[in-house]
Amino acid sequence: MSPETRRGIAIVALFAIGTVGALAFAGVAGRAGTAIADAFRALFGLGAFLVPVIALVVAAMLLREEGPAFTGANVFGIALLATSVTGLLHLRLGPDAPIALPTIAGGGGYLGLVLAVPMVALFGPIATAILLGCGTIIGIFLGFHLSFNHLRRGIRAIIAWVRSIRLAI
Repeated sequence: MSPETRRGIAIVALFAIGTVGALAFAGVAGRAGTAIADAFRALFGLGAFLVPVIALVVAAMLLREEGPAFTGANVFGIALLATSVTGLLHLRLGPDAPIALPTIAGGGGYLGLVLAVPMVALFGPIATAILLGCGTIIGIFLGFHLSFNHLRRGIRAIIAWVRSIRLAI
């Protein structure tokens, strides 16, 4: 199979995951959609809504011809982002939270549980939060071809936009 064909299949599959996932969370994808949303919540907890968003963003990245190539480093970065965020979300439940649904879905789901519990045992909650926060940032950088310069420019643009709104009022 040619690389272009694999890329096209990946784009369509990611688009399907993203749109059906979004429809599932909106409650308009039928019984299968309910099952999909429940599975995402069990696995990713409060981060479940990011699954359709990330799938659509990656599909859009793959559609861009002029952008940098989508590589294994991007896949690793997105996986690191997902696991780090779910781990952080699990930390909010605290050490004595029951390890069962629906409680686990109110944190980082089972993925966050599997990551955060051993890390807290090894490093404690504060160091774990720092490590997972750093993992989140590295995941964003790797997954989406970003750097601190991109973030700085983005923050400046947001500040300028907020200032323009304030001046307009």
